[in-house]
Amino acid sequence: MFRSSYAFQIAIPLASHVNPENTIRALHDHDKFLSLNPLMTGYREVFSGLDKVDTYFAAPDVSPIKSYEVTEAITIVPCVGSSGKMVIPFLAHIQNVDSGMKWRVNAPLGVVLKAEFIMQRELIDSEEPGEPRDGSDWFLIENATLECAGWYMLFVKQRIEGAQRNICRELVEMMERPELPKRAVLEGNGT
Repeated sequence: MFRSSYAFQIAIPLASHVNPENTIRALHDHDKFLSLNPLMTGYREVFSGLDKVDTYFAAPDVSPIKSYEVTEAITIVPCVGSSGKMVIPFLAHIQNVDSGMKWRVNAPLGVVLKAEFIMQRELIDSEEPGEPRDGSDWFLIENATLECAGWYMLFVKQRIEGAQRNICRELVEMMERPELPKRAVLEGNGT
């Protein structure tokens, strides 16, 4: 069966008063990160055996890889409420990195999402690296690749890219306006 791949990037600027280190800490808080995903209905930490070599992640002795069983409700029959939804479980793996985090989702039907969320400073050609500017010069960047069967790509691409954009936007809003109520942490989150 022919597989298709789709790469996308999301860049959300941080307000000038937001410390990029705090945003990295928020990415390292997996409960906070997972609770921002609008498609998930629950999650729990599980043992996955990813302590072995995995080419997507750095060696586990550099930074541990945590695995989560995630549940998502997919609408099968529209307009009939919850009885028209099917709950599907799948694995998500997360590894913290110095500039943010990497994650890989292995969903049913061979859907694989690989994404790296990093804090990156915008550099202007005339600017020396490390020199601050007025206003926002830090961005939350997500570099992602989605893989699945070609016939399924259109549906999956729209759904996942929209959810990923929402995660980035909500994380940045949470950092910019900490007084906003946090989205409730999902039930069954393993804590």
